[in-house]
Amino acid sequence: MSRLVLTILIGLIFLPSSVNAAWWNPFSWNIFRIKKDEAKVINRDMQQVVVPATSTPITAAESIVEEDLPFSKELKKLKEDLSVEKKRRETLEKQMMVTKNQQNTPKQPESAGAVFQASSASQVRKNDLSGKDIYEAVSPSVLLIKTPTGTGTGFVVADGKYTITNAHVVKDHATVFLRDKDGLYFEGVVFGKDMEADIALIFNNHRKLTPVKTDSSFEASKSGSEIYTLGFPLNMEGDVTFTKGIVSAKRSDYGGKDYIQIDAPIHPGNSGGPLVNSGGEVIGVNTAGKSAWSYDLSDGDRIGGTGIGWSLPIGEVLNLIPKLSNYGNNRIEKFPLGSTLSINRSTDIKIQFNGHLVCELLDVKREDFEVCELYRNFRGDYKWIIVDDLK
Repeated sequence: MSRLVLTILIGLIFLPSSVNAAWWNPFSWNIFRIKKDEAKVINRDMQQVVVPATSTPITAAESIVEEDLPFSKELKKLKEDLSVEKKRRETLEKQMMVTKNQQNTPKQPESAGAVFQASSASQVRKNDLSGKDIYEAVSPSVLLIKTPTGTGTGFVVADGKYTITNAHVVKDHATVFLRDKDGLYFEGVVFGKDMEADIALIFNNHRKLTPVKTDSSFEASKSGSEIYTLGFPLNMEGDVTFTKGIVSAKRSDYGGKDYIQIDAPIHPGNSGGPLVNSGGEVIGVNTAGKSAWSYDLSDGDRIGGTGIGWSLPIGEVLNLIPKLSNYGNNRIEKFPLGSTLSINRSTDIKIQFNGHLVCELLDVKREDFEVCELYRNFRGDYKWIIVDDLK
């Protein structure tokens, strides 16, 4: 009991003194002010957290007043990052829902035809064009060729300078008439012919014409590839005829010349026209004379060419252009068209009976080779005097 009384007496003596000392001590004022400010902040935070029941709940992070925090800038950036991440997750969730719905959608049974179409579509080249686009791209470069003995087809090459056609179209004529896409006729000069390849090169007389695009790659003439032929069959004038087919195979004749076999028919008048792939590029020169081909088999039988067309690969044709153009320029310079030339009667007879042979194989004198070739390939370009050298 005495201890309790003693403790109370000591407290009554020292406590007023301590309180009085703290009140008059300036250093103790900051303590009281900090506590007072903290109480204000806490009271304000509590007011922000307490919201009506109908509003959106506020998180603890959102209830903090940014200006009262030492890391306000970092907090603002963190909130922005969270907003971006939230949008990204929402986008991913939508994509996942779409994919899930597609996977759950039952597939319709495919017919054999549908499977074949899907397989064919997967093999379509990226640059494949529609038939309409191919016709619009190529037909302006396809020309009708008229001669005194018939008609044929040709197409423009070499930056518009020349027209390619078959040699059997121009025959022995020095000049031919060409009809352009506007229906206008102009005269072209036959520069050169390769009778073995059945190719002729016509000079367009400086006309501004649009050349075709070409593709001489192996893939261009692969069996099963879609192809198109353009031309003027059966002496039909007007629009260019457009026919679709496929490459059946690649063949070689007995002379070793390669040809593209197609199932699109090539009628007279289509001779010399272009064979075009699905990208609108020329891959060959159509040859109507080969459409009636028949092969001699080992036992002597022959097979007809019904429903078969033949085309010379464009790579071989393009390789002939330098030779034929140079020959044409040199020939016309040395032997102007319409000039008078002479030839021996013996040579004339040899050519008449062996027209498929070159002059080197006709037992003609070397100095007569040049005139012999002119007489054999360009007889119509000149006036001839037959010199009787037979006894």
